[in-house]
Amino acid sequence: MALSPNAFFTQELALTFDNGAVVGNSYYAAPVPDSPLLLRISFQSTIRQGEYGGLRLSIVHADRGPIDEITLSFADHGTFSTRDRAAGRTDRSDGYAVFRDFNPRASGPAPWAGGDWTRLKAAVTRYADLWFSTRPTPPRTPGTSLARTTALPLAEKTAAPGPPIAEARATPPTKGPELTDPMNPLSSDKLVSVHARYLAGQGSDQVFDGWPFPHNSGEHDWSFHCPEGGYQVAASPCLRLRSGFLADPSGTAGDGIWITAAHQQPFEPAAWTAKFDASTPVEMIWDFHTELLHFYLDDSYSDSDMLLDDDTAPVAAYLPLLNAGWTHVIGKSGSQYFRSPDGVALLVHQYAASDSNRPAWVLEAGDPGKPLWRASFTSRTPVTYVAAFTTSLVAQEPLTRAVGEVPFPTRNLARLSPAPDRKPGGTLALPPAPPNSTAARTR
Repeated sequence: MALSPNAFFTQELALTFDNGAVVGNSYYAAPVPDSPLLLRISFQSTIRQGEYGGLRLSIVHADRGPIDEITLSFADHGTFSTRDRAAGRTDRSDGYAVFRDFNPRASGPAPWAGGDWTRLKAAVTRYADLWFSTRPTPPRTPGTSLARTTALPLAEKTAAPGPPIAEARATPPTKGPELTDPMNPLSSDKLVSVHARYLAGQGSDQVFDGWPFPHNSGEHDWSFHCPEGGYQVAASPCLRLRSGFLADPSGTAGDGIWITAAHQQPFEPAAWTAKFDASTPVEMIWDFHTELLHFYLDDSYSDSDMLLDDDTAPVAAYLPLLNAGWTHVIGKSGSQYFRSPDGVALLVHQYAASDSNRPAWVLEAGDPGKPLWRASFTSRTPVTYVAAFTTSLVAQEPLTRAVGEVPFPTRNLARLSPAPDRKPGGTLALPPAPPNSTAARTR
């Protein structure tokens, strides 16, 4: 029973990508002409030689080699469900959801015969679309809920072609007539709900509104250093994870930067760093830190090290944006560009970045020459944490602000509605300030 990869990829799986060909036991395609990226699909072996449990999909850069990889298992996509039911196999049985090629010289049907490839082919197509497709598609239905773990079919996202690559970062949002303040009739302390979230402004100016880190709770308590001015720092008990806020020396309200870093060893250089302008909506910083804290605490009870090691594919950070209708353009210089439907927010991912100390993910909102805020993550930042930020960025829940807190340059682009009677920036369940600290002091 020969493996017959050519028959499998071109007839059974029936792939039709442009410039596709089978070489050896793998399928290669270059769906976008002149792109440095190739799609490679291979059989995924199990721990047994000659036994296969799925397909391995890779994005290969002409200069950098593989830059992204996922495995699609036969079990997850029901490929051999009918065959296995007929044979009385369960997920505990030998041979379940796999095919074998133990004797390539034997005659008979191909070892993968009898599979239903419908769901697997659809998954392959969705993955390829993330990297190569920019054709227009119908917009998603307004009000559809977003979830990082459940991707909408990509046929439902808006994917209109973006500007030329050289212009993708520099092109400012389309400007209409000279701006007038749409909130002029409202008092500056009137509460409103603001959407999109990236247009809401900073919100709370208290450092503990961005830190969910525990204190007075036991062995996992963090330490806090909050002097009278300049900077404020939080550190994990092992000192491998540190987060701080550095105020602008001029003392201008809203100026400064958040910096969070993870270390292999406490006093070694940081393995990765995340930075957020002080003007970044604080709820999004809180969500990033909450995800980080979640895995930090999980690591305390396991042998994993999610602070540094993460096999999550970059698409996990892209999907929340694509599901929210952001456009997607692939550059020839190792970059991908994602822009919001209103043209105001932009994510640039340098997926081929080789310098671990330079930002590989950069997000900003507002005028490219003077953005409202900017966030960045160096290349070794686990994708899980970047995805927490992009998920919060496009979440459907609006943010509560006083009228005077909403940035003027983009007020005319924000969607506003009456807000519940609550303190601006107080949409989060915040811990009380640690004893003997100055945490209640504004930044």
